[in-house]
Amino acid sequence: MLKIHDESVRRSDAFWLVDQLRSVGRADDATAAAAIERALMDEAPAVPLAERERDAVLACLEDPPEGLLELRRTLLRDNEL
Repeated sequence: MLKIHDESVRRSDAFWLVDQLRSVGRADDATAAAAIERALMDEAPAVPLAERERDAVLACLEDPPEGLLELRRTLLRDNEL
């Protein structure tokens, strides 16, 4: 498990997210993908993301796998604050 924005995410879902971010290809998507992948490879407990990277992650979660629904909810909630 990896914590992204304080939400536990399975490794398989984190890799799915990395693929989605890479497919978009904008700078913030690429840096978010790199940060998540680095955390996965280093087996880090959590990955810090800048605000623009969090926005990029949220944009990739329009129709996420079930394992990423809670992350999407948290990012949406925090975006509204």
